[in-house]
Amino acid sequence: MSQKVVITEGKSPNIILRFLWFLLIGWWVGYAVVTVAFFLEAIIIGIPLALYLFDWLPAIMTLKARRRTVEVYEDARGRIQHRAHGPQQYNLLLRIIYFLLVGWWLSGIWITAAFACAATIIGTPVAFWMVDRVPFIGSLARV
Repeated sequence: MSQKVVITEGKSPNIILRFLWFLLIGWWVGYAVVTVAFFLEAIIIGIPLALYLFDWLPAIMTLKARRRTVEVYEDARGRIQHRAHGPQQYNLLLRIIYFLLVGWWLSGIWITAAFACAATIIGTPVAFWMVDRVPFIGSLARV
């Protein structure tokens, strides 16, 4: 008898802790990571690492957990198997073309606007929302 169990990992800390992290640590560490990522993009060879840093930016700045689903099942031989998968991504070639033509400069504008929103207490929730979308804005990555 085969049974499938799907487990979703990735629970973020409560919003108060995330807000305190952002105010005390996340904004300046995030700024440093963004600076390094844009430098890596400028030297071309560092683009893969830059995209990796942008993908992790929401976790670095706001402690937002990445979501991943783990599927546990029993195969035909009775062995327990598991398979982890995240959200469905766009075609890699499309993502590369988008990044080269639009993503690199649009993500810079987007991040600058997010930091401007974060400079005001009222704009901080909008800044959180914007930071969460940086991977998608820069490279169409679904996190």
